[in-house]
Amino acid sequence: MRFLGPRLDAADLLEACDVFALCSVREGLSITLLEAMRAGRAAVATRIGGNGEALEEGVTGLLVPPGDPPALAAAIGALLANPARRAAMGEAARARWAARFTAERMVRDTEAIYRSELARAGRSVAAPAAGTGRS
Repeated sequence: MRFLGPRLDAADLLEACDVFALCSVREGLSITLLEAMRAGRAAVATRIGGNGEALEEGVTGLLVPPGDPPALAAAIGALLANPARRAAMGEAARARWAARFTAERMVRDTEAIYRSELARAGRSVAAPAAGTGRS
């Protein structure tokens, strides 16, 4: 095993892999998992933090209990043994990322929450400047 340290070629590494595995024991919403989904890779991740929100079990990847190496190995092995399922999950993962996890989507949704709360508090909110691409 080699720990590669910080990398600037993560997209190339994801392109070269067949399955993405994330075996964290603590995680928020993993950026690396979202990057794997963006790259169209099926993923196996531990069922912690936001992993279950990002992945749709059995559709875009597989979730396993944290701290269970045999379950992790079995899930990875199942995807490696079934290229068609792996490819379908990768395509579904890419579509899920595009629909739910782009930076633009998250900014727009966060801004909408702030605007809603400000309006509820009776505060007026100026519209974004023309040409910012946000509404």
